[in-house]
Amino acid sequence: MTKPSRLDYCQYLLTTLINWTLTHFADHCEQFSHDQINRYLAECDPRFYDGDGD
Repeated sequence: MTKPSRLDYCQYLLTTLINWTLTHFADHCEQFSHDQINRYLAECDPRFYDGDGD
């Protein structure tokens, strides 16, 4: 299995209209497990999510 990337996560968010849970992402993306996605998000810089970027 490969690791999730920022591109994978952003594409998931853009194409998912309602349910943005890790479980939903893992259920619909066979290449990533729930734990892999959870570890990826835990390592992400919080500025990635708040739109601030500074």
